Amino acid sequence: MIGPGADSGLSFEQAPPLAIPASFFVTAPLAVAAAGFVLLAHGNLPWLSPWEPSAVALVHLGTLGLITMVMFGALYQILPVVAGAVVPAPRLARAVHAGLTVGAAALAAGMLLGEIGLLWCATLLLGATLLAFLIPTGMALARAQTRDDTVTGIKVAWGALALAAALGVTLATLYALKWSPDLRRERLICHWTLAGIGWIGGLLSAVSWQVIPMFYLTPPCAARVRRATLALLSGTIVATVAVFALRVAQPWPLLAAAPGAAAVWIIHPLWAQRALSARRRKRVDDSILFWRLGLAVAPAMPVLAALAHLLPDPRLSALAGWCGIWGWAGLIIHGMMSRIVPFLVWFHRLAHLVGKQPTPSAKQLLPRHRLRLAFGLHAATLASGCVGILLGEAAIARVTGVLLVLTGAAMLAWLLPVLRFRLASLA
Repeated sequence: MIGPGADSGLSFEQAPPLAIPASFFVTAPLAVAAAGFVLLAHGNLPWLSPWEPSAVALVHLGTLGLITMVMFGALYQILPVVAGAVVPAPRLARAVHAGLTVGAAALAAGMLLGEIGLLWCATLLLGATLLAFLIPTGMALARAQTRDDTVTGIKVAWGALALAAALGVTLATLYALKWSPDLRRERLICHWTLAGIGWIGGLLSAVSWQVIPMFYLTPPCAARVRRATLALLSGTIVATVAVFALRVAQPWPLLAAAPGAAAVWIIHPLWAQRALSARRRKRVDDSILFWRLGLAVAPAMPVLAALAHLLPDPRLSALAGWCGIWGWAGLIIHGMMSRIVPFLVWFHRLAHLVGKQPTPSAKQLLPRHRLRLAFGLHAATLASGCVGILLGEAAIARVTGVLLVLTGAAMLAWLLPVLRFRLASLA
């Protein structure tokens, strides 16, 4: 267990109250279960077309409800600790959590019910929520005392989120107005690139440069790998903005996405897999199962994404989205939470007792059998979804929906006991 020692280079004394990241973390499993209910209600309909309202609802329950929810909570914790920058107005985080929760739910409900009023509500609320997150965190990043590659990567991801949010709010507004602009597909690709590659891929890569060596005792990521990743991601973000501004058609949006795709789906997984294989402690660690499978899915993503945009089969678009959200990003985030949350609870509730009385390690706070069950369900959900998409079977889609609900429940089943932990519970 690595504690807040001097060798870590981290500023743990500036960490926010545990309740701030915990509120985001505990909400994410609810979005996973909600996505399962969408599949239960609509069968394979969300997989038939990326323009299908139920598909949009399913995608955003994953990207906003699960991935961004966890990443927002993590950034409130990471910025003071890793960058040495306190996020101003910390109480605003509670409003951000509420706004993201209600906004994502309203967006999904508005799409599923065809209610324009709900869509307007979701657009305004999510727009305000993103500003309430971006402004304070942007101020913290501007004041960051640390200037290493991890902090630079967080800045790149922050910029991609700001651009993706602006484009997403614009597209949602046009949808609510029932106005279909020209180059609709190209604009959507730009949004997916900024959100999926720039924001999600950029942040996962940057944070893993710190998290993997810290929690798994691996060699650090080589400077050349970090800098190549940052350069490729920055190039994709700049090129995507240019493609959107110049209003150019295919293949330019795909070409703009290619450098960043290579960075987050090929370069980063190769480094991470090798680093995990070289860890100094070879003891079984269940969280690595999530990392291994999520990283294994990543190299398939550029192929699936290219095929989805080059071939007319809608199953390819569904497969790319499914593997990206519930496979690559979803699995890595699930695994990362299983190490970060116990550590945060240990730090906030037990670190001050070290040397004064016996205390458990962070890993001992985690109910391992529940984490194994969560991994099994998450992996089964990924596999079931892939089979259901390829076969086009509504029955398999509904089975996948049940598995999603169970995965969300299993996430809560290991998460809540850790967050509720008190030293007295060991007596």
